[in-house]
Amino acid sequence: NGKITERTNYYANTPVPLRPLNRIRYTYNAEGNVVVKQHFDYINDDWSKTEEVHILAYDDRPNTYEHLETFPYLPANLLSVNNPLREEYIGVNGQSYGSAVHEYEYNAAGKPARRRVTYAYTGFPDTHSEAKFHY
Repeated sequence: NGKITERTNYYANTPVPLRPLNRIRYTYNAEGNVVVKQHFDYINDDWSKTEEVHILAYDDRPNTYEHLETFPYLPANLLSVNNPLREEYIGVNGQSYGSAVHEYEYNAAGKPARRRVTYAYTGFPDTHSEAKFHY
């Protein structure tokens, strides 16, 4: 399907062979959007699952920014075609420990011009982030 299914990060400035740091595995829906991201850390020469991120909803507008935040040297839409609206964070015990809600303002061309995200983690006050996009 031309999508990234797995990404492995490595420690920089280490002798060859490179030593892995972490890995993310991606699962997609029929529309071409990521629905599950499984995160793993490389600890004591073994992979240990650290969390899953479930993307529960997307808008119907083109995602024009994700590759710039994640893979700036790769083409657009290698991950998600649309913009995420709701995410849930699942710990290794299978329990939800947080969520993110994304809100967008769009320009006349239907592209995101501003994104506001509210993060809610169990036992902590909500936090917020905001990004503006210029084309």
